[in-house]
Amino acid sequence: MRGRARNLLFSGAHPGGVVMKRSEANVMRECAEGVLRDSRAGGGAQGLLAAQRWFEEDQSTSTWENAVFSLRICRQKGWRSVAVVTSPFHQIRSEMVFRRLLRDAEAASAEEAASVANGEPPPPIKLYMATASYTPHVGWYAAPLDRLVDAWDWAREVAALVYYAAQDRL
Repeated sequence: MRGRARNLLFSGAHPGGVVMKRSEANVMRECAEGVLRDSRAGGGAQGLLAAQRWFEEDQSTSTWENAVFSLRICRQKGWRSVAVVTSPFHQIRSEMVFRRLLRDAEAASAEEAASVANGEPPPPIKLYMATASYTPHVGWYAAPLDRLVDAWDWAREVAALVYYAAQDRL
């Protein structure tokens, strides 16, 4: 948001606005547009230019698909780096999946380039993970229920890590 990224790609098909039946990607983009509009008193021409460099991937229904589809878009657009921003409890799995897919793609590119005379593999995509501190739920529900929601988030993520490891996706 401070000019550090040339492009933004919002990823996720699950409904982020359940009532409106909008994707996570669409809800995240709308939120970012609101922040940009608020920070620039209406956005203006600069806000319009930024929004034109924002893209949505709204087909993915899992972390694995988020990474597969997002990296495909990055390659199609010729982007050489990607910064992944996600919730704190989801950071470990996201990073492991993105790194796995990037390693696999780099190995496949090297093999393909080696089979072609004077073939040069494309440069690898650099991965950056935007870290965020964990903030517990406060004020969403009654205090004990907030703590229960926190525990559920973490338990679900541990189960997902076990599942992804069993599927050889890490």
